[in-house]
Amino acid sequence: MTNLSSNRTKNKYLTPENSVFIIPIFTGIFTSIILILSIFTPLMYRLKDTNLEIKILEEKISYIPIYKKYINKILDIRNMAKKQQDRLINIISDPNHLKTVLSEINKLSLVNNLSIEEIEPIPIVRYTQNKINTKSTKSKKSKKKKVKKKTNSNLSKNKDVLLLPSLEKHTFKISLTGKYNNILVFLKEVEFLQPIVLTENINIKSIGSQKNNNLSNENELLKLSFDLSTYAQK
Repeated sequence: MTNLSSNRTKNKYLTPENSVFIIPIFTGIFTSIILILSIFTPLMYRLKDTNLEIKILEEKISYIPIYKKYINKILDIRNMAKKQQDRLINIISDPNHLKTVLSEINKLSLVNNLSIEEIEPIPIVRYTQNKINTKSTKSKKSKKKKVKKKTNSNLSKNKDVLLLPSLEKHTFKISLTGKYNNILVFLKEVEFLQPIVLTENINIKSIGSQKNNNLSNENELLKLSFDLSTYAQK
């Protein structure tokens, strides 16, 4: 009896009239589940990706003040280096010094009883930046040797550490005659000229009538020749 009653109750719910309502409901639920899985799930993944990107951007934004401080420190260091370079340029060069350096040499020679025999200017040396060509060329060994010699000569020109891009080096070959003690005093006073003056290739020879080769003889007439270099701003 129980089985028959249960079957009867099931048949009551599974009538054609009820199936008209139940089937659309189940199909609607099924399609909604498919829509959720096909549409909303990718959207959720996209939202996660955008959230990750937002977090990354927020972290980058948080680093901006640190980068600003770092950039300001670099700018301060650069400005200090520029000021120090300007001070160095002012120490080793003077725009008006080039005009007066020869007159100062003339004054010192007169004070020390020396006579100037010759003043010969040497071509001005300017700062040049060496560029190395890395292109492969098919040339003979002799040509390669010539190129090496040229590059070595260019490198030798830029060995002067005081020669900056904003400066140029002026050199004069000077020859004087006088006595030994006067020449020594003259050379010491030349070293104290301001701005910096460089003396190179100093050579002292005896030109007196005496046959004695002792250069320290106070009465013997000597010839002093040297290269005088000074720096001037362009």
